Amino acid sequence: AYERISRELREVQKRDEERAKTEARAAAFYELLRQGRHADVIEQWETLKKEPLTKAELLFFTDAVERVRSELAIASYHQGLEHARVGRYHDAAQSFEESLRFKDDATHSPAVRYQLADAYRRLGRQREAIPILMQISESSPDKEVMDDATYLLAQCLLDIQAWSDAKNTLRSFLRRFPDSPLASSVRLQLAEVNQRH
Repeated sequence: AYERISRELREVQKRDEERAKTEARAAAFYELLRQGRHADVIEQWETLKKEPLTKAELLFFTDAVERVRSELAIASYHQGLEHARVGRYHDAAQSFEESLRFKDDATHSPAVRYQLADAYRRLGRQREAIPILMQISESSPDKEVMDDATYLLAQCLLDIQAWSDAKNTLRSFLRRFPDSPLASSVRLQLAEVNQRH
């Protein structure tokens, strides 16, 4: 009985020590959050979330990290827009990629993907832009982005001389977005491509 009790006592002490270490790590992580050290928060969260946190700690930190990810994603998106505005498309693409790494399911993510595809096209990287634009043009929760993405997809297909796919995309645009301000230029493009190819 004595051995069993001392073994249980050692187990309790070990659990208490582990809990104290976890609490210390959680407190240090909370301090990073409080100080607004976003990059450190993202980096250290990967390790901390594997710790035996309480349910409340896990929920609180998960929510806090999601907020940080959202803030960083939005900041990177705006930085990308600024780069694009002044024609620095390489830097813009990097900022948009970073925004999506932080959070790829935010409400502004379809717009980030569109801007990334636009930057790729301007860098002559149409083949990287096309799959992104196909996805957005087919199933974006943001309807505003869908017609722009479909239009840009057609432009990329024209750039790489994929005439048949370009024609289909232009026709699809007119069918799906007949009231778009871009519709008249799409009609002209389609007529031109039909004549030449």
